[in-house]
Amino acid sequence: MLDKFKEQVNKLLDEENYQEVYDLCQSELNRLNSKSSGFSDEERFYMANIYCILSQILQPEGALESLDCAINILPNNADLYMRRAIVKEFMQDFQGAIDDLTTVLEGEPKIEAYGRRGNLRANIGDLDGAAEDFKAIFKLNPDDIAAKRSYISIKNLQSQNGLSCMQCTLKTGEEVLRFIIDGDVIDIPAEQY
Repeated sequence: MLDKFKEQVNKLLDEENYQEVYDLCQSELNRLNSKSSGFSDEERFYMANIYCILSQILQPEGALESLDCAINILPNNADLYMRRAIVKEFMQDFQGAIDDLTTVLEGEPKIEAYGRRGNLRANIGDLDGAAEDFKAIFKLNPDDIAAKRSYISIKNLQSQNGLSCMQCTLKTGEEVLRFIIDGDVIDIPAEQY
């Protein structure tokens, strides 16, 4: 059921027939809502996907409303909260976006969610929270230089005397800048700093 519907929608999107996509989505939602019995899990998933499609073609307010409907149908779907956080961020509802990203992260750690939340927290002045998020990223992925740079930058802002670092050569021969912050050793390749 969903595959056939998505195929129709993708064809219309490729043709940039957004009104037809909207009409098709509304028609399917009306058809499903006219059922006299409750929805099966498959139908609930199908409806949530229709709302997600609508959220991609509507203006931010409509997208937000569509994602709210999808979340009401599938309240434990992290991807829906992630999408809604992006719309809220676009609408400059930063705290709302942070709340949705926190919901995502309560399920499982996702680097993208930590990164978005870290940037949002920094934008609203929550430097401690932003630093925690960037640290979580490089704990999950030790090779994430951008997260390390962001973390170091925030810690440097918070430090009264600035941070100190040393340049050293690892046993592998790699030249790194080494920062020791709150007991953590953070190495960044010298050419990437």
